[in-house]
Amino acid sequence: MREIKVRSAVPVYLTGLTWLAYAAFLPLYRLWDLCAAALLSAVVYLVSSRFFKDVTVLAPDESIFGRTGDADKDAALAAGKEYLRRLEALSQSITDAGMAAEIGRLRETGRSIYEFISKNNVDIRQIKRFADYYFPTALKLIESYAELSPEITAAGSAAETRTRIEGIMGSVAAAFDKQLGVLYEDKTLDIVTDIEVLKSMLRAEGLSDAGTGGGAS
Repeated sequence: MREIKVRSAVPVYLTGLTWLAYAAFLPLYRLWDLCAAALLSAVVYLVSSRFFKDVTVLAPDESIFGRTGDADKDAALAAGKEYLRRLEALSQSITDAGMAAEIGRLRETGRSIYEFISKNNVDIRQIKRFADYYFPTALKLIESYAELSPEITAAGSAAETRTRIEGIMGSVAAAFDKQLGVLYEDKTLDIVTDIEVLKSMLRAEGLSDAGTGGGAS
């Protein structure tokens, strides 16, 4: 996520209302009236801007989907961006609170996975099953769920299908979480390996304390 500044629209609305109020009580067909209205509206805008400050909001960091130069990674990131876009669109049509929560969980974990891929040296084969099956299949199920609106599925097989989809979403979200955990475990293992190799090289060169294997002598 990244922080962005959103300018308050209130000063603009107040400026517009100033013009309307001026026109309601005074003529605007004379040049000096136009100048007076413009000056008054400028004062209203400047004063109201001091009271209605810009708001800082968090927005998704789309830079994680930029090109990396690795064809396989770029293809995976492009697909992930489209998956997340579709998931975001679907979430707008889901009214069931439990299902909406699971979709939000999928969206956040999915974005974290692709952000990790973007920022780290990852063998794309590590996420092949996730990218080629888990995510697209989850999307297909959620799309089917959205099509089977509760208004037309009060009973029968359609209602049962919605219930079954709701029941599997928790397991799908857990699989997303596990995939993210595996990526971090592999990174941790790489870091530990690098530390041990560095310690061995320092000892071999006589640059480390024999007792602690720590700082250079």
